[in-house]
Amino acid sequence: MSWIKTLLCDRNYLFSLKIHGSLYSFYITDMIHLYAETLTDREFISKFNSINSDLEGFELKDLCDEICTEIKKKGTETKNARISEDRIEISLNWDSDDIPLTWNFDFRLESPQMLFKVFTSQVITSIDALVEERKELFQIIRNKDLELGEFKNSGLKMSRPHLRTEWFDPEKFLTNPVKPSLRGSLEILCSPEVERILEQSKPKEEEEIHHHSSRIQVSKTKDCKQADDIISQDTNSPTKPSQIEVTKKRKVEPAPVIKVPTKRVALKKKLMKL
Repeated sequence: MSWIKTLLCDRNYLFSLKIHGSLYSFYITDMIHLYAETLTDREFISKFNSINSDLEGFELKDLCDEICTEIKKKGTETKNARISEDRIEISLNWDSDDIPLTWNFDFRLESPQMLFKVFTSQVITSIDALVEERKELFQIIRNKDLELGEFKNSGLKMSRPHLRTEWFDPEKFLTNPVKPSLRGSLEILCSPEVERILEQSKPKEEEEIHHHSSRIQVSKTKDCKQADDIISQDTNSPTKPSQIEVTKKRKVEPAPVIKVPTKRVALKKKLMKL
């Protein structure tokens, strides 16, 4: 889950989108407070249709990408925001292939526990990942020193002495840390380097949720298998006291797509008839 820097009412915020199954969770934070709006896919479609009643053919994924692109823009000509203590309302207006689009956010203030779960824990996990990467890099450098030492002891000489390096000492390196950049907190969190780390490192809570859901899925599969065995036994037995009907497969509905007749489509049909 990466964060996008955005400007609202001359103040800097971080915006993020998290998609989990059919839930679309939008977050915005100033690193002190967290505001959120969560919609199901059907609620998403219903809200979009109520705002853009004459449009069609937009898939939710494409729509989310366009919303994130508009949020990321530095200018405020397409963003109108109202900020209060427990609420942030944002109205976006933009053109997609010469089609005017509108989207309205209604963010509500979340608890400090939610701020830690969504934002702070992710930053802590990323720091832990950086520490582990540094340990691994130290080990790689040490192995390289040992390898070069073997070459030197075997009688090999360097053709370019200016490339000679000293034996790497981790403790000495850590006593002279690299100076931090002059970037602000929001610039650091939105940089491509940090974005890559945030994408690679997941909080333990998310991993536990994924592991727990997989175990539930396995148990459901076992239960279905046992139910099939019981049904087959009842079918093969000479006495059938009752008929048991079990639906083995659940009908899976396709991903919803916003389909509403448009003036633009009608215009295309008229042109094709000419």
